[in-house]
Amino acid sequence: MAYDPPSQPGQHHPKIPGAKRFLARYSYGKGLGDTDEYTIAFGVALRTWAPRFNAEIDKGRAGPRVPVDGSFNWAVIRQMGLDEKPGTTLKPLVLTCMGHMGGMTAGPDYHAARPLEERGQVQIQMVGGFNNDQIPFQLGPQRAQIDRLLHEPQLRVLERDWAVSAHSRGAMAFCHYYMERDPSDPIWRRFKGGLMFGNPNRPAGTVAQWIADKPDPDTEGLSPYCLPEPIPGVAEVSRKNDLYADKKIGVKASELKVAIIKLVAYGELFGKDSITEELLDLALRFGQVVWSLFAALTDGIQFAFNMRPHNEFDLAPAERHLAAILGV
Repeated sequence: MAYDPPSQPGQHHPKIPGAKRFLARYSYGKGLGDTDEYTIAFGVALRTWAPRFNAEIDKGRAGPRVPVDGSFNWAVIRQMGLDEKPGTTLKPLVLTCMGHMGGMTAGPDYHAARPLEERGQVQIQMVGGFNNDQIPFQLGPQRAQIDRLLHEPQLRVLERDWAVSAHSRGAMAFCHYYMERDPSDPIWRRFKGGLMFGNPNRPAGTVAQWIADKPDPDTEGLSPYCLPEPIPGVAEVSRKNDLYADKKIGVKASELKVAIIKLVAYGELFGKDSITEELLDLALRFGQVVWSLFAALTDGIQFAFNMRPHNEFDLAPAERHLAAILGV
């Protein structure tokens, strides 16, 4: 006879207490208790959680999908992190943060960690659940998702080493999250470092040792809010002539680039070093041509640049760096 997973009030399963604790993090899962009985309240919470979780999978989160009919089956058990046997050693975690308009499994952040996951050495957790196409960037929602995942009991960050692998705007989001962190938060106790690809917040003069075409020492990321110092254990994987990660420090020509990223990434249209200040100053001197550029930029038209230095990397040494800091 085929096994039918619990799906009705009154049925029992030894992993239901763990599922109730998992669902208790949500407003609709409070007060479920800790018995192994499938109660009406548990079924309601499970049916509420399932379609919302599947929506995250539709955006790129790793499957399997979970049933929406209230069945407490193997997929639910796996996605709730309840399939680990007691005493099982957890694999190190790699949090991957994608770049703007990129897919969760399409960028160097994911591909650098994927061979380690395929060999069973790490677990990848992709960061999604926000609008990755919008301009200005949704850095706040991306940071919120990073924070949510790192504090999610399912991932058990307090029990294992973890690292980050981030590309472009994903690196921006993580850098801001790091700069605004509470150092006493226990999630940082087992943070080992990671990888930042094409980081607009790259600290001055910092670059991974294996990069062949390194940016000059007197350069930093394009953001006006670069890291004041390197993050311990993090390799800055940036190449020369990367529009977003190779800005000459103290050079007038860099100011317009900074103004553009303030508009595109942060939505800062006015103020010191803003796109408005820089381009209107030029418009007063050079007239219609510069005004047309200003109008085009503020209307959201995107210009084509050589993006190869920002998107193409030698991933073998990046993979080795992850393996080294995580000890796998």
